[in-house]
Formats: sequence, C-alpha cells, structure tokens
Amino acid sequence: MHSLWIAIRSLAVMAAMAAAQPTLAQVSSLPEETIAERLLAAHNVERLRLGVKPLVWSAKLAAHAKKWSQSLAVSDMMEHSAAAADGSEGENLWFGTKDDYTPEEMVGHFIDEKAMFKRGVFPKVTTTDRWEDVGHYTQLIWKDTREVGCAVTSNPRRDVLVCRYTPMGNIVGEKVYDYDAPVKKLVDAHSIPQNPQKTVMHPCVRCVSEMLAQCGASWPSSLSTNYNTGVIWRHAVDCCLPSSLRSRVCPVAA
Repeated sequence: MHSLWIAIRSLAVMAAMAAAQPTLAQVSSLPEETIAERLLAAHNVERLRLGVKPLVWSAKLAAHAKKWSQSLAVSDMMEHSAAAADGSEGENLWFGTKDDYTPEEMVGHFIDEKAMFKRGVFPKVTTTDRWEDVGHYTQLIWKDTREVGCAVTSNPRRDVLVCRYTPMGNIVGEKVYDYDAPVKKLVDAHSIPQNPQKTVMHPCVRCVSEMLAQCGASWPSSLSTNYNTGVIWRHAVDCCLPSSLRSRVCPVAA
C-alpha cells in the first residue's frame, strides 16, 4: 500500500510539472530591432573601457540565439546549446524574473563577474579558482571576438537572454585581452582630437561637453589640453550609448 501511495504521488508531481512547463504558444521573443542597439552598447561599454575593440552586431548570430532562447523558454531550463559545445560559437545565457530587468541589467549580470576576475592566462583568470565564475565576463571582453547577436525570449515566468559570439572566447592558454595595451591606443584609433576645446570635435566629445554643461560641470582643468585618459574616455563611451544609458554620465541629461 505504501509503495502504491509513493507511485501515485510521483505521478501527481510529474503531472503538475508537465502542466507547469510552458508551451511554445506561451513564449515570445522581443523584436531584434528594439533590443539590438542596447545589448550591443552594454557589451561595448565594458570592452572599450578595457581598450578592447568593440563588437559589431550579427543578425545571423541573433537568429541562432533566438532559436535557442525559445527552446530554453519552453523547457524552462538553463543549458548550453550544441553550438556552444562544439566550439563554433561562444554563448552566454541568463535567466531572470519576467519583466523585472532591462537589457542593460541582463548584460550587467555578465559584467558583474569582473569582481572575481584577475588578469592571467585562461582558465587561470579568477580569484575563486573556478573559471566558470567569470566565464560570461571573459567571453564578453574576449580580445579576438568580433561579433555578437542576442535574443530575449519570455515564458509566463521568466525572461531568457541568449548571446552568441564569434569567434568564440575562453580559449585555454590565451590571455583574455592585451593587459598591457593602454586605452590611449583605442582613443587614437577613433581619431579623437587631443584638445577638447577645438572647434571640430568628435561627436562623443561634443556630447560629453554638452552633458557636463547640463550638469553644471565642465572639463577638469587638468585635462583641458590632453584628455586621452581613461576617465574622459569612459565619459565619451557612455555618451555614445543610447539615451536610456546616459544617466551613467549625467542624470539631468538622461
């Protein structure tokens, strides 16, 4: 009798789980055009901060990400795809409560792993001795990765973010990025003028100047003739983001 009760209870639990699992009709993906710019910018802020070349958006990778995100939304389980397993594409995954997170906050969870990151040769790049603790972050900033495409799909309970990358990162025996390359190289590569007071300015510099003015601030006097520093460059990077992110530089101008 006891065994029969256990069997009946197990069947009831399985039935409840099956009923709770979302169906394909219950999942939906955000249109790519509404999130692509924001997800790309969220990636590139951190890459540019480190002097790593920015990524470009790949519609092909976004389509791959969308297909897998829909599968995960239906299964309601977080697991990497075959493409990630065979090394053809890098992959970052994120799950969160439905409608509670912006695209920037989703990517921000990858970036938060930098608190455990240390410079080194992969996989010895973490203070915890577990590369998995920083794997999303290292893929996001990987020096040789050039393209990214992401998708956000929702079921009744969760939002699922899948990002795909090529070439994939997290390669054993390689540095995550060039730790010795100064950020100035990237600034020079973007042809930003040495003097922010020049009449012809890079759009980012002009934007930063305008936003600082709205905040009642101005360029620091110590940087009036040479702003090729991490501080000013980070302002310029933030300035180039969509308006939804401008509060990082100037809340008044957001």
